Amino acid sequence: MGIVRYDLSGRFLSANPAACAVTGYNEAELLRMTLKDITHPDDWEESADCLQRAAQGLINSYTIRKCYIRKDGTIVHIIGYNAVAHDQVGRPAMIIGQIEDLSERLKAEEEARLHRERLAHVTRLHTLGEMAAGIAHEINQPLTAIANYTQAWAKIVPAYKVPRDVVTLNSRVTVEYKSIGERSTVTVGYPLDWDPATAIVSVLDSLGSALMGLSVGQSISWLFPDGSGRRLRVLDVADQPETVSQLWR
Repeated sequence: MGIVRYDLSGRFLSANPAACAVTGYNEAELLRMTLKDITHPDDWEESADCLQRAAQGLINSYTIRKCYIRKDGTIVHIIGYNAVAHDQVGRPAMIIGQIEDLSERLKAEEEARLHRERLAHVTRLHTLGEMAAGIAHEINQPLTAIANYTQAWAKIVPAYKVPRDVVTLNSRVTVEYKSIGERSTVTVGYPLDWDPATAIVSVLDSLGSALMGLSVGQSISWLFPDGSGRRLRVLDVADQPETVSQLWR
């Protein structure tokens, strides 16, 4: 745990090795700096307010979550636990702070979030697997079986009621991968139509199943087979069979 002492203006008076490791500065450098020098500008107003209230004797302790700008320019998230020390007559004299680096906690939270998304994706794939098992008895006519499933859905949502911007089977979809800013266009087709050369993806693979039912502007997290993840957004839907009345292309 990093431990620092600073006066009521925020100028550092001491810093232990752990605090130096969090900030990237050695103690001699910190002693020539103030709290404002290493606090992210977005967080300084709250920090300054706490300092002022401590100097006025309005508070004896406070906890604050904020970001430091390290010596190398990187950002580190921390929680500061601060207590006001008083002089012999009871006036506020300085502040003693403990610094907790949140890097590992935030990393664990992000890994937990990705794990939840992967579990949700696996659940969707399991549902598709149950559908595939249900048509296994027509394995000699797979396209007919899939068409029957599509027709069953059409009875629930008539083709003329399907919005033009919704991804359906055989739609041509333009997507944007948010994390890298790349765009690509694919067609969601039957499993036997899968063809990377013409950008046709199977409705039963991870990307095809993720896209089905999305509309323009919606986003979803998509997992690659190696477990890595990307988040994509639907930009455009073209050649939707329901729109052009070609439901059995």
